[in-house]
Amino acid sequence: MKQYLIAAAVVAMTAPAAHALTLDETQVEDVGFGPTELNATLNFDGYTGSGTVTEVRLGFRGVIESDISIFNISASPQDFSADTVTEFAYTSPAGPSVFDVAGGTGPTTIVGGGNTTFEVDGSNSSGLTVTGGGLAPFLSPFTVDLLTDTFIRISGGGGRVLGGQETEAFGEVTVEYFTDDPLAPIPLPASAFLMLAALGSFLALRRYKTV
Repeated sequence: MKQYLIAAAVVAMTAPAAHALTLDETQVEDVGFGPTELNATLNFDGYTGSGTVTEVRLGFRGVIESDISIFNISASPQDFSADTVTEFAYTSPAGPSVFDVAGGTGPTTIVGGGNTTFEVDGSNSSGLTVTGGGLAPFLSPFTVDLLTDTFIRISGGGGRVLGGQETEAFGEVTVEYFTDDPLAPIPLPASAFLMLAALGSFLALRRYKTV
């Protein structure tokens, strides 16, 4: 009986093995700054480490720098606002990730017959997390495609404000590989060993008295 009781005490005071998600490898590829439209393929090496990958996180980023040229074809002042918008469309083995990046003038008045140019910029990002059966394509070399589509959007002006844009764009993809690594066992505190020693002494004394 003494052996079973001591074993039970040890099990009760020993912490179970734990695991931690660890960032093991990061790869980054980019394209630009270049005039839109961008049409690029980014090449990745796949996982080059030796651990067991349990999660892949993909980060997609887009940045634009634009010149918006505005013309008022009427003789009277016009109130307006203008935005240049670039759609970033990434396609990876995990599927598409699409978002817009915009930069704008804000509310503005242009004099009759006038023209002006605004410098605007913007940025945006999105992400995907891959686990389980979706991991396989990312463990060997793979590609991510990027396409952009840029247009100008004018609000107000009564149809008398016209505009054009020149945009340069930058795209970036970050791939992070996470492994699930076991943590070191948590050592028993000194008090636990004292408790075990006391338990052993108690059982030995009890056995002595009952003999």
